[in-house]
Amino acid sequence: NKKIVGKISRSFNFEENLFNESSLRFNGMRLHGNTGGRIEYNGRIISNSIHDFTALASHSALELAALDSNLYSAGDYTTSLLQYRFSKNTKGIIDDILFQSGIMFGKNFSKSWIEGKTKIKPHKYINFQIRGWAGDFYNDNEIPKQYRTYLSGGIDPMFSSYIYDRTGRSSYAIMQNQYIQNGPALRGLVKDGSSFASSASMTWGINLDLKTRFLPNIFYDIAGGDDYNSYSAAGIILGPIIIPLYQSWEEVGQSAKNAKWISDRVRLQFNFNLASLLQ
Repeated sequence: NKKIVGKISRSFNFEENLFNESSLRFNGMRLHGNTGGRIEYNGRIISNSIHDFTALASHSALELAALDSNLYSAGDYTTSLLQYRFSKNTKGIIDDILFQSGIMFGKNFSKSWIEGKTKIKPHKYINFQIRGWAGDFYNDNEIPKQYRTYLSGGIDPMFSSYIYDRTGRSSYAIMQNQYIQNGPALRGLVKDGSSFASSASMTWGINLDLKTRFLPNIFYDIAGGDDYNSYSAAGIILGPIIIPLYQSWEEVGQSAKNAKWISDRVRLQFNFNLASLLQ
């Protein structure tokens, strides 16, 4: 359509006040079918742990010609977000602890969520990573597709990460091929008919990873909610490549039986924060 595309960003850092560190960032963009901008304030308190507070206001004007209509709704959307994040590095068997919660407000809807992660290291060559997530909607009228909760990962509705393909037309398309760990975050792809399984009700997910020095990383995920029975998936991860070997929702052949079964379900895990890339 011969429109100029790109993104601009400007940030300001402040001296110590209520927070040990704080910043104010302004972003504007015309990229991937989105024309919009955001204002984001971040404050950090540092002690024996780190406490991050975020307040954000965003506006997006979405054009479906450059977006997958199964995942995004065309129109103008203004949202605001409040988020808290706690993280602590510990020594011993429990190596890292992270907790975050947030609430988003949009026109005719709001949603909140909590998430926790930890890493357990019983041996220097072995570690277990555990993640849990739960979220729900309130005033859930006319929720645009991009703000719904998808069982099989996120789609970056705030346009803060680099997504190779939001159109759904390539072999690197978001959701179908590219995975972002957000929401229940099943690493297998669940579909509801021809659409990706999503919900505007309470949903939850648990993600387990076993990492060793000499074997591929092994994962097991389980997710469910008010709109769905619980689903589970298991497999291995080689670098950015997610290889499911078991998916409970398959009507025929829940486990891998040949190379085609696997190749049809492989996904990629990679994403970059646009704000950090442009600093």
